[in-house]
Amino acid sequence: MKYTIDKQEHHTLVKLQSEKLDAETGKPFKQELMKNLANANKFVILNMSSVFLCTEDGYIMLKEVEKSLRDQNGMLILTELQENIFQELKDSDFTLIPTDVEAIDFAFMEQLERHFLDPDTEL
Repeated sequence: MKYTIDKQEHHTLVKLQSEKLDAETGKPFKQELMKNLANANKFVILNMSSVFLCTEDGYIMLKEVEKSLRDQNGMLILTELQENIFQELKDSDFTLIPTDVEAIDFAFMEQLERHFLDPDTEL
């Protein structure tokens, strides 16, 4: 699966460049993404604007990535969702933000809040 990754100080922006997220594309993407995130900020913004089909396997993969990031004190934020995918996920536990810019602000504010609650937490 093709994607771009932009590692910044307070977030990592990943933009998918595939029309579907399923068993065939999801597992290799997850493995490659987690390898790329080893030395990156664990607040990941996943832009899904090009994804028009997400199967149950795709949703499971997203949940696994989310859990892995949460276990590392990070967060997965999904942005730019197509309407059909948004409808599937709107009542889920995923963090859904309309745009990348809003997600960047959200990630930074979340990190600030965590830092104020626990000053030993790195920003």
